Amino acid sequence: MAALSSRPSQAQAAAAKVVPTACTLLWALTIALPANAQIPDAFTNLQVLPEDISRNSLVQIMRGFSFTLGVRCQYCHVGGDGISFEGVAFDKDDDEDKCKARFMMRMVETLNGYPVSFPKATTREVEPL
Repeated sequence: MAALSSRPSQAQAAAAKVVPTACTLLWALTIALPANAQIPDAFTNLQVLPEDISRNSLVQIMRGFSFTLGVRCQYCHVGGDGISFEGVAFDKDDDEDKCKARFMMRMVETLNGYPVSFPKATTREVEPL
């Protein structure tokens, strides 16, 4: 009689890797699709970014801020439940963090507009101790 092995077969090992990945992907899609559908097609009250910015470009910029700062959209935008975009008033200026973000964006834009000249590097010989 052959002894039963406690090691999983190759098929079982492959399934153990694929199933969690597939579940994670499906979960991410179910979260992302409804949220994306709730973002408005037309934008109002754009003060720093161009008024004719494409929806995709604006969403990518905002996602960049969100992921980089580790915060959700409601950190700067008022309204909503903190999970979905339902009830979020993107055009309102009632949040202090949104005003700070605009200030910093303008500051960077201003600094990027100035030519910067750094002093030339000089070399000097250092005497051994």
